[in-house]
Parts: sequence; structure tokens; C-alpha cells
Amino acid sequence: MELEELKKSWQTLDKHLQNRDITTEERVTELIACYKHKAERKLGNLMSLQRISLCIGLFILIAIGTICLLLPSLIDNTDTRTKLQVVLIFLAVTLIAGGGWDWRTYRYMQQTRVDLLSIAEVSRRIVKLRLWTRQEVAAISLWVLLFGGIYYWAMEFYRLPTTVQAVIIVIFILFEAAVIWLLYQKLIYKHLNQIKKDIEDLKDMHRITLILLLALLLPDLYIYLVYIVRRTKNFVRRAAYWLPSAILVLLYLYLIYLTGDNALAHHPQAIGRLAIAVMALAVPKILFMLCSLLGILCRGVGRCLSAVVLHTTFRSPRAPFIVHRAPFTILGLVLGIVSFVNVIYGATAGITRFEVKEVTYESDRLPEGFDGYRIAQLSDIHIGSWQGHPTAIEKLVELTNSQQADLIVFTGDLVNQQSHELDAFRPILSRLKASDGVYSVLGNHDYGTYYHWKNSHEEADNLQYLRNEQQAMGWQLLDNNHVILHHKGDSIALIGVENDGEPPFPQHADLAQATHGTKGMFSILLSHNPTHWRREVLPESDIDLMLAGHTHAMQMTFFGRSLSSLKYPEWSGMYYEGARALYVNVGIGYVGLPFRFGAWPEITVITLKKKKG
Repeated sequence: MELEELKKSWQTLDKHLQNRDITTEERVTELIACYKHKAERKLGNLMSLQRISLCIGLFILIAIGTICLLLPSLIDNTDTRTKLQVVLIFLAVTLIAGGGWDWRTYRYMQQTRVDLLSIAEVSRRIVKLRLWTRQEVAAISLWVLLFGGIYYWAMEFYRLPTTVQAVIIVIFILFEAAVIWLLYQKLIYKHLNQIKKDIEDLKDMHRITLILLLALLLPDLYIYLVYIVRRTKNFVRRAAYWLPSAILVLLYLYLIYLTGDNALAHHPQAIGRLAIAVMALAVPKILFMLCSLLGILCRGVGRCLSAVVLHTTFRSPRAPFIVHRAPFTILGLVLGIVSFVNVIYGATAGITRFEVKEVTYESDRLPEGFDGYRIAQLSDIHIGSWQGHPTAIEKLVELTNSQQADLIVFTGDLVNQQSHELDAFRPILSRLKASDGVYSVLGNHDYGTYYHWKNSHEEADNLQYLRNEQQAMGWQLLDNNHVILHHKGDSIALIGVENDGEPPFPQHADLAQATHGTKGMFSILLSHNPTHWRREVLPESDIDLMLAGHTHAMQMTFFGRSLSSLKYPEWSGMYYEGARALYVNVGIGYVGLPFRFGAWPEITVITLKKKKG
């Protein structure tokens, strides 16, 4: 069992420390790190199941609320409606109580910090979690009996012959017992490690995809109850309506949970296409639902006005303030079609619509020799997402070289998860050329943080391989250091730091080390995460211009705005603080979703200008 295995891991560690001849600090550190990694992974698996449970519970709760609101219009029989309401209320109360329990458990596991707590404390917490799991099984068993009784009453099975009742009861008990046994013995305890071993590495992708699935199913439920049920009584047609959504859900479950370790690393293209398919169906349905709900709201307001002002009956179809739903329905259909076309465009042409942005930075500190100096900035290539599509990267290289920049810089996230993603693209990227060379820094993805490594040595080798590959491409990697650039008799400092982002992103930057010896010089900093600018660069250095990436503008902008602005104050373009500036490049590639709309893949050409007094 998962929790038991975790407990045994800590016990085994104690035995190793007691029984083995360990003579070096390195050996002890390696052994402890191994078991900590294993424990953290298993706790992450359990937390992920809790998150899924909470999401599913919330969706069902919303569905129950929707059904309760629509019951009067769907069922005329008062007795039947009352019984259904009792069943639905019982389910809603159950979901609320279960959600509270799941949240409590989730928070407890979240606070079980393997990296901070002692072995004894972690073992105590695991024992407590095991006890809670047993209590949960007992509670579910009791719930099955209660729900069975309520359902038995609601469906009026007591009116059937005694023999039939007995058969129904036996089947019900056996079915529920089988479900509980399969859920806990075959899923949670036995196959948990295989099903969601990589959940922590993919938590962002999972969160996005789950949101998309909920966004797909909720409008589906609305459209089904409001339109499909009223327009057809044919069971086959009603079932056919749910077929596309059911297929997408099954594909999601297969790809994320049943394809082994590191699903995103092994199946990036398939997961990306699935996410686009969900998005292409969900967005139009959401827009249609919102327009339809607006039509219902306006019609209700119109009827209320007519009833209050002119004393007409509420449902009078000819009252003067009545608003018809048809225009809103048509508007929803139009917006749905437009959004569908936009999603398809963003997933096909949008991801390779490379855009060259010309930007000028003026400073009175810039040496005369660098007046007119051109820097081409690339960022966030995420080469793993381009597997099998080398022509796009060839187009990128040709377009970048055609700008004839004096310098090319890359501001991090060259790969998605593993450095070997770069192998097939190294000859292509090696063709990037500039008179003063190509310089780069690491991004959060370059460290292999989102991949499950067998041990710390394998993770370190992966990072070293990436460093070696960049060197082989002719790129100079700036790891907390700098170079002095010379041009027309003058010089400036080009500084690069390792990734420095807010948690959970890696924090490896050493700005003091990188800037040592550059005080007083005009300086350009390469740092992947734009939040580094206000956190450290502005208050603790005299750097003039910082170049960053990371945000992707969430790969989507409308009318010059992006949801990334909710998280990143500086998310795209040039930002000034006095004479000092930050430029954020929205990147070339993508993570998860093979989609860009508005936030087109960007090649930035920055021209330095001497500001005249």
C-alpha cells in the first residue's frame, strides 16, 4: 500500500544508517536525498488525487445546483420532483462534507514537508494519514447504505414484488462493494504510483487541462438541459450529443494517467492536440451558454417590468417589455463560430507566425561607439514542443539571421524537460550567427525540474549535457558571470544570471557575482524571469537594461491584454523605471498548448541609441 510503503522507506533509511558502514558525509547526504525524493513523490501523488477529487466534487455540485433550478421546468409531477430534490440535496450535502474532508487532508499533506521535518515526524504523520484513510473507507461504506435507502425510496422499488426487491438489493450491495474495493485496493493503494507518479511535474498542465474539461462539460450540461432535451426525445440522439465530450475525457484520462512516467515528456504532441480539441469545443460552447443566459436574464427582467409597471401576467408573451431570446441565441452562435476559427488558426498558423519587433532603447549612459548597436533577442524556444517540425526552427533561424544584428541573446527555456530534446535541432540552431556572437542564460525548464529523475546524479548530468550542447552550438552560456563587449572603441558589460524566479521556480541567480567588476559601466542583464527586475535588479544594482522572457503572455492576447498581467506586472514589451528599463520577450515556443493567438512568436531587435543631452 502506498502509505505503508512510504513508512517503510523511512524505516529502511534508519536501518541503512545503523547497519551500513558509512564513513563519509557525501554518502549520508546521498542516501537521505534518495529517500526524501521518494517520499516527496509519493506524497505528491496523494495530493494530486485530492485535487482531482475536489475538482470533480465542485463540478458535480454545480451540476446539482443547475438541475435543481431547472427541475420545475423539466418535471411537472410534484411528488416525483420532491423525491428527486431529496436525492439531490442528500448528494449536495455529501459533496460539501466530502470536500471539507478532502481539503483538510490535502492541507495536512501539503504541510508535511519532507525536506524540513525529521524522519520520526514524517513517520508519525504517515500513520495518521493511514488512519484517516481507514476512516474514509468506513464513512463511504455507511454512505452507500444511506444513499441506497434514499434511492430505494425515491425510485419506489418497495412497490415491486419481494423477489425483485431482493435481487435489486443484492445487486446494489455487490456493485457498491466492488466499486469501493476497486477504488481503494486497485487504484489508490496498488496502482497510485503508476497512475500519477508524475503529477507534481505536470501540475500546471493538469490544472489547465482540468479547467478546460470542466469548461467543456458545464456548457454541455446547460445546452443539453435547455435545448437538447426539449428538442428531441430520441435516446440515441441525446446520447450522441455527449459523444465528443466523452471521447475527449477518456483520451485525457488515458494520456495523463495511463501512459506511465512523465506523460508530458513522452507524449507532448498528443497531449497538446487533446488540449486544443478541448479548447476548440469548450470556448464556443461557453460563449453560446453566456449569450443564452443573458437572453434568459433579459427576458426575465422584461417580464418583471411588464408585470410591475403594466400589471400584465408574468408569462405574457405580448407584454411591451418582453425581450426575445432569439437574437441572443444567434449572437452566441456567431461568437461560437468565430472563436472556433480563432482556436484552429492559433493552433495551426499562429504557432509559426514569427513576428519581428523593432524596439529602441535610449540612454545617456550609452557609450558613443554603441550608438545604433543592434541586439536580436530570442526566448523560450521550448524545443521539445517542436519535435518532428524542424522547418519551423529553420524558418526562425533564417529570419533571425536576416536581421543582421550585432549580437544575438537567448533568455532561457531552450528545452521543456530533458536536454536530449535538443539533439535533432543542434545543427539548425548552430546556424544562428552575429558579429559579436550568441549569448544565453538558463530558464526554469532548462534545469529539468519538471522531470522525474532516478537520482540527483542523473539530473545533474542532464543539466551538464545542456551546457555542453550550447557550447557545441557556438553559444556562450552566462552562468552568473559577464563578458565585456567592444564596439568602435567603446565597451559595455553583458551580464547573465541563472534562473531566479519566485517559488516554485528555481532560484540560482547570484547577481553580485555576475556584476563583479562592472560597476559604473553601461550594463545589459540577461535574466529569464521578469520578476527578478523589481525584486533584486532595481534595488541592488545599477544595470541599465534587463532582457527577460518566461511569461509567454500566456500565448494569448486580445486587444493588447493578456491574463498573464494578473501574475506578472511586466509581462510583454518595454517597461521603464526612470532611465532604466526591462524588456520582456513573449517567446518562440509553447508549453502544453500548441497555440498562440495575438501573442505571436517573437524575435525582438533592440537598437541602442545614445540619448543626446
